[in-house]
Amino acid sequence: MSAREGNAYLEFPAGADLDFPEDKIERRVIVLGEDTTNTCNIAIADADGDGLDEIATPLTIGEDDCVRLYRGDGTLVWQNDAVRLYHGFYNDPSCPDGGMSHMWHKRKHRHVLTEIVDFDDDGALEVVVGDGPIYVLDALSGAVKTVLDLGGRVALWNVVYDGARGTHILVACADDQGRGPRVVGMTAAGDELWTLPTPGKAFCDCMHHGDLDLDGRPETGFSVQETGEFWIVDCDGNLLWKKHVPTELGDDPHVDDFLIDRVSPEGLVDGNQVLLVTGPNLLDKNGAVLWCRGNDLHHAQKVLAANLHDELPGKEVYTVESYRRRAHLLDSSGDTLWEYDNFTRARPAYASDHPEIGQAIGRLTTAGDLIDWSGNGKTEIAQAEILIEPGPHKRRKDVPPEALKRFMHVLDKHGQAVSIFPIDHSPMCALAANVTPSPGEDIVTVGHRTSRMYIYSKKS
Repeated sequence: MSAREGNAYLEFPAGADLDFPEDKIERRVIVLGEDTTNTCNIAIADADGDGLDEIATPLTIGEDDCVRLYRGDGTLVWQNDAVRLYHGFYNDPSCPDGGMSHMWHKRKHRHVLTEIVDFDDDGALEVVVGDGPIYVLDALSGAVKTVLDLGGRVALWNVVYDGARGTHILVACADDQGRGPRVVGMTAAGDELWTLPTPGKAFCDCMHHGDLDLDGRPETGFSVQETGEFWIVDCDGNLLWKKHVPTELGDDPHVDDFLIDRVSPEGLVDGNQVLLVTGPNLLDKNGAVLWCRGNDLHHAQKVLAANLHDELPGKEVYTVESYRRRAHLLDSSGDTLWEYDNFTRARPAYASDHPEIGQAIGRLTTAGDLIDWSGNGKTEIAQAEILIEPGPHKRRKDVPPEALKRFMHVLDKHGQAVSIFPIDHSPMCALAANVTPSPGEDIVTVGHRTSRMYIYSKKS
């Protein structure tokens, strides 16, 4: 049976390895437990200075929270059992945003954010982790250095370096149970610098930062689900501008992914830009639209920007359409350079619950990253498929194993597949890392409720 023939349920990607190519790729499986709730926001960095990255991940084993640091060979460096995520810390079994989002349910996957950064500026790295409170752990030992209690659920946060203060600060979206929902600026010692009330508490789907006006002080963006707004705030807690997502940006109540970077050619636009997967749109530092694709890319998810083609001005933009299962590379003006659609698809008899989108069964999400897979520079893209179970089958145990095959795709800068290999899980993330001494970078994934983390490396 060829890859395109697939089985009674699915058509597999052309040219795919149907059996895992053990001679080409090394696969390491790290068992997290037997009943774990995982995050798609693991942190990857060289925590001990040996030249190879470590992986920090929070997880819940049954009802018990912990944070772990792993090496790329699967060695557990440390585990901290003192950490308590939101439900455990506040003894609150409810869904904190009132059920408006899938993101916060205790028994499903959670976006528990994790960073490895020198937060307190002491010259040593910390693992910063949590969804309320925020724990600051010593990266080498896992010992608790500080606990930042922001009064409730902290849906989104990031650590930014404020050039004016000369220190890192935490910028966090918190549902303060006493003062209400707000954005807060806080030092590593827990001192509140400023607070800005928000009109809702369902913050999603991501928070990112970057220096829009090139003054050495990064701006931070996020969405407020209840009002359908996308906000940009500065390092002093001022709301610089906001957009109503459904009417000004695209057909979505929030922004699934974005970044702040210089996408337009140098000198063409003053400052950096905000690149939103919704639309997609490219906005200038003041929020003015530079270009918009007008929703012709349906429910786009991941967005990346990089100078993949030296002959082109500015940076190219990579994004994927979730249900249509198409990947796109755009130029810095928003025009299409290539489209890739060689993903798993359902046969007509087993269409998904989205027939208006087409015969979709798999989905593409934010599980993708720029990667140096071949050892020739960071010019390739790793993109994972996740799988929606075939139409009449509502429970995984009713689905034949051959109908659950999905793949990892590594694409070159021209949209050609460098490698397509099967994976036995739906990844919540697919991140480039240098966790093994392989020729290029590795791909790290975490399965959705599989209690497993996977590392894929190209063999010499």
